[in-house]
Amino acid sequence: MAGVRGRAFLLAPDARAVDVDIAELDRRTWRLTVVAPDLSPVVTYLLTGSKGALLVDPGSAVTWPGMLGALKRIRENLDIRWVFGRSADPEALGALPLIESALGPQVMLVTAPDLLPSVSHYGTRLPVEILAPGAILDIGDRRLVAEYRTGTSPLCFLRDTHTGATYGTGARTGEGYHLPGRLEAVREQLENVLLTTLAPIALEGRALKALAPVGRITAVRVYLNDDGTWFELGGRGGLRGRAMAMLPDPSHLTIRVSLSDPQMILDLRFAPESGTAVTDPDVQRMFDALHRPMATAMRRVLSMRESMMTTSQLRADIRRDPLTGVGNRRALAEWTDRDRFAALMIDLDRFKSVNDELGHHAGDSVLRLVAEVIGSQIRSHDLLVRYGGDEFLLLLDGADTGVAEAVAGRIRASVAALDGAGLSPSGRITVSIGVASGSGPVDDAIARADVALYEAKAAGRDAVAVAADAPAGLCPQPRSALGDESLDTPVVE
Repeated sequence: MAGVRGRAFLLAPDARAVDVDIAELDRRTWRLTVVAPDLSPVVTYLLTGSKGALLVDPGSAVTWPGMLGALKRIRENLDIRWVFGRSADPEALGALPLIESALGPQVMLVTAPDLLPSVSHYGTRLPVEILAPGAILDIGDRRLVAEYRTGTSPLCFLRDTHTGATYGTGARTGEGYHLPGRLEAVREQLENVLLTTLAPIALEGRALKALAPVGRITAVRVYLNDDGTWFELGGRGGLRGRAMAMLPDPSHLTIRVSLSDPQMILDLRFAPESGTAVTDPDVQRMFDALHRPMATAMRRVLSMRESMMTTSQLRADIRRDPLTGVGNRRALAEWTDRDRFAALMIDLDRFKSVNDELGHHAGDSVLRLVAEVIGSQIRSHDLLVRYGGDEFLLLLDGADTGVAEAVAGRIRASVAALDGAGLSPSGRITVSIGVASGSGPVDDAIARADVALYEAKAAGRDAVAVAADAPAGLCPQPRSALGDESLDTPVVE
């Protein structure tokens, strides 16, 4: 690559020594802040791509010599191909004649249609590329889209299509203020932090460090309004969030930033020794200037949240029986070994006759109804799965044989009390239940509950049978959940 040219460049008659602060935002982006007495700050960005480098707001004739020296300190072999200004103001593009002398005529001036008449007053002979709103500037593996603000002083800036970071968004001439140098640097750093932060919890590290010159912040709270309900994101709730009855009132040490698109709130809570920052009008202006990047960053958070919740829903659907809504056999993989639990094998009596005589629609209704009854008798940390066609498996966490037998009795009685008119040829719906207690892996308890289920069927159905404890080292083999009994075992419905 060609370096920054070493040829002599023009000096403005009133060129003066300036301080240039260089901040590396990432390995391809630098922010250069020029400060000098009696001059408004100049904030310049250097963006590099595979096709060359871009200068955003290169500065004035007064600050350009210091800026050129700073660029050489960043990288000796810079190949600056484009110069862009957010406005036609002298502190943005006043250095154009000197840039042409220092860097050569191959540098392209990129500007907006509304700014061209004003920029022409600088008498530059650089080739010009006009960027209409929405047009893309491609600097090689990096694409920047042009965006505009209209008014008495038109303003143009570039937004990175990959990261969402904006360049050239300084205050307009005529708006009445510039942020003090210490806050302008903080604002620029915070803007890039917000635009590259993908989860609210990450704000508690990088963003708090960026705010250190303003004051010490103890926490960042992010609230989302989702269909009328407020959720606090981060912490234990993660991106899914924790539902809240109402938003907390901000304390006198909190700066609250409200976003309308998306509808979110960011609370930045300052430490007591930083209390003056909350009432500092310059600090308030800094956060006012951050609304757009905050909204962009929070839309990313929402996109991540939606993706996470969709993935979570898909995972839940894979482990859920679509007919009854309870778990399926895949859900058993989530059951970890327990010191004590009980297995209940629950089978509908004479279910085949329901399908044969009343049709599968009636059979589906019976399955859903029985699943609801069983579900009403268990706790959230128990596991209910549809184990086979008309068979359910219930695992009771921490239950011994006595507790499991009592639960089985309640389920049997509740099912028997259902009105089966139109759902069963006999008008009754009943279940038989086998019970077994266990510890550790579930296979042994399931096998013994399966054997006990056959005993309940043999006893006349609509009954509960409890399995004896298995002899050490002996594990009965369960029937297939799909009814694939051995040929010498009679099928009992």
